Amino acid sequence: MTEAKGTIPSGGAEIVTIGLRDTERGSVVHRLFGAVCGGASAAEIGDLTADRLRRVPAVVTPAVARGHDAVEVAKRLRRARFAGRLVVVVEDCPDEEVLRRDVVDAAPDLAVDVVPLGRPPRLMAG
Repeated sequence: MTEAKGTIPSGGAEIVTIGLRDTERGSVVHRLFGAVCGGASAAEIGDLTADRLRRVPAVVTPAVARGHDAVEVAKRLRRARFAGRLVVVVEDCPDEEVLRRDVVDAAPDLAVDVVPLGRPPRLMAG
């Protein structure tokens, strides 16, 4: 049986993070993947090679981080023929779907999710 594009296999697979602070890495990955995650490792954008990503089911990155953004990460993953999911985490984004489309436009074959991690209260106009 083949898995759908970007599915996360059970059994404790390692998740790669790019641009998350050490203090965020474990908690963010645990919140997103729970028990199916075997841990999280940090990588730099230059580490995103086919060899490094061979058994990685997901890469997690903020929309914008020091030295890269999610579109740049998506392009790297496309070049590495990454078959997992790219999860873009955002603290506050007025339109997650626009961001997701921008990332997908950069790598159309990539499974992409945009996940808001926290949203401050907003006053409604009107």
